[in-house]
Amino acid sequence: MINGDKKAKVVVSNLTRKFGDLLVLDDLSFTVGEGEFLSIVGPTGCGKTTFLNCLSRLLPPTKGNIFIDGELADPKKHNISFVFQEPTPMPWRTVEENVSFGMEIKGFPKDKMRERLNYIMALVGLSDTAHLYPNQISASMMQRLTVARAFAVDPDLLLMDEPYGQLTVKLRYYLEDELIKLWQTLKSTVIFITHNIEEAVYLAERILVLSNKPAKIKAEIKVNLPHPRKLIDPQFLVPSTMLAAPSSVFQLFLVKLTDPNPDGAVLSAHVWISIQEAGIGYLLSLLIGLPLGLLMGWFTVVRGVFRPLFEIIRPIPPIAWIPLYIFWFGIDLWGKVFIIWIGGVVPCVINAWAGVKMTNPTLIQMARTYGATDWQIFKKLCIPSALPMVFGALQITLAICWTNLVAAELLASDSGLGFLISMGRRLALPEMVVLAMVTVGVVGALIGLAIDAVEKRLLAGIRR
Repeated sequence: MINGDKKAKVVVSNLTRKFGDLLVLDDLSFTVGEGEFLSIVGPTGCGKTTFLNCLSRLLPPTKGNIFIDGELADPKKHNISFVFQEPTPMPWRTVEENVSFGMEIKGFPKDKMRERLNYIMALVGLSDTAHLYPNQISASMMQRLTVARAFAVDPDLLLMDEPYGQLTVKLRYYLEDELIKLWQTLKSTVIFITHNIEEAVYLAERILVLSNKPAKIKAEIKVNLPHPRKLIDPQFLVPSTMLAAPSSVFQLFLVKLTDPNPDGAVLSAHVWISIQEAGIGYLLSLLIGLPLGLLMGWFTVVRGVFRPLFEIIRPIPPIAWIPLYIFWFGIDLWGKVFIIWIGGVVPCVINAWAGVKMTNPTLIQMARTYGATDWQIFKKLCIPSALPMVFGALQITLAICWTNLVAAELLASDSGLGFLISMGRRLALPEMVVLAMVTVGVVGALIGLAIDAVEKRLLAGIRR
């Protein structure tokens, strides 16, 4: 398992690791070519970090060996660098002192260390911040510092354990491009761990897919795309001629009910994640939009305060907020909730407002003959009269919220039904795309039917 044009740099032979009776790594064997960029993906908790710890000799294997250039791997003899999930700067050292740490430990001569330090610092764009401390630099510089320290020792093997997993999408893409430039310039051998399939395809020349515990090598995928890569290149897209047969969709559905997807989650887990995210945004839309719409429909003062802002927001398509929010904050849970809310709150306001306006004027006049105040009329007449329109808002808002969620997950997410559609496209699996789309429709329809049932029960007296 190696690219045919590369000399073997690292050989992993029958690597096995147990913790007591728990078998984590089960007889893994593979070869990494000299200067190769290899990515390893697998479900969460399958043992990817344990795997790297064994490769770096932080943990001794229970069985098997790792060879570098034909000799047993030894951190004291070979240059093995490790980039951890979290940045690991030493706060008492400056940026350049942090970058030079590995070279100090390896005993580089001072003149060679200074020459290498200047070269690496310039390569990653840290020369201007060389004398600053970690608390004085940005998150991207912190991550570049960590990567620069790893590359500075001219490693025989560079191990990277999901180093960009906690970063925003925009920053992750930027640092991935920087990593590829470094790798192409310095010709290092890299093993990059990730659970993000898109990231693996974007970076690696070859991908190994691990199974659940006990981890075995489930598949090997060669990525025959030149660097630098772009996500909008035609090679990343599914050909329009590829269609999913109903039988393949049904077969995939049966498998994914129990067998994890490449990111480690079964279909039901993605469904539940999407329902949670959509549910939070939907509830916020109702809790803010409905009371605001009712108040704007009856009270002139409230309408005068909020209508100008509402008229500005209303013409903007909800999906137009997605790129802007990604640029500002990335797509985390609350990013998706914001996108859902901004789309859902508008129909809530409109329907509730319209419902109040439909209150029978004769009833209002009748109430005034009894000396009813504006608040009493609002509470006892306007709100009950608006209920049919309010329930209409529930249905409309649900559809908009569900659509906005899937759109946000399609653009930038590592979980949920929209992510499954995106992943199916990238992996050229049309049956996964169709399965996720059908699931989106079925789940949305079931929620809509539940709202219908509640509406019929609560409004039965009004509609008789």
